[in-house]
Amino acid sequence: MEDKPKQGTRLALLVVERLHLNIKCQTAKDRSRTDAATALRRLVIPRPDILHTYLEYKQINQYLQYLEQRYPHFVHVHILGHTHEKREIRGLEINWMNSENVELSPQIREHLPRLFEIGPNGRFTVPVIHVGEHCRKTVFIEAGTHAREWISISTALNCIYQLTERYTRNIEVLRKLRFIIVPLVNPDGYEYSRTKNPKWRKNRRPHKSTKFVGTECNRKLRHLLEQRAQQDQP
Repeated sequence: MEDKPKQGTRLALLVVERLHLNIKCQTAKDRSRTDAATALRRLVIPRPDILHTYLEYKQINQYLQYLEQRYPHFVHVHILGHTHEKREIRGLEINWMNSENVELSPQIREHLPRLFEIGPNGRFTVPVIHVGEHCRKTVFIEAGTHAREWISISTALNCIYQLTERYTRNIEVLRKLRFIIVPLVNPDGYEYSRTKNPKWRKNRRPHKSTKFVGTECNRKLRHLLEQRAQQDQP
């Protein structure tokens, strides 16, 4: 008769112990979920207001990153190079017809080229060169070549906005064309014009053995294009 209360006590203690373990496990799971949610919130990039103000260089890059994160299946950021003051020159590729676009059917995707390729340095990506039947028309837009022409940058950003955040309204265009848009070609000069001299036009590369600073970013463009055309002739 005395063993029954002892057995009942042991059983009760065992139940309490298991409940305590379950509560600890559940608490640990909830904590891990909370930590994961917090980490996810940290990864969310806030969207700058591109429609009502002139953005800083950092805000422009932030907007491009925001779009790449929100539309990874057809938007990708490429780092095209670096300026004299070590700023990145970034281009945004908008390519609806690619093999990674989950909004297309698998039958269509299997015949399409990739969205991007890894560059020769193994760090940055480069746009895929379309050949053969995939040689689709590509629209290239660049802005901000002259530092003081801020409106050109806002215009390029508005083009990006219409083709990404409002892509459902422009889906027919996206099905026919691929876009590569460089909204800020001359970030050094742009930041200098914003903070020091609003009339500044050139970049900020100094000339050796002189006191002069800056070069027109498109001064020799025509010469280079004519030289390339001569090389391409048989």
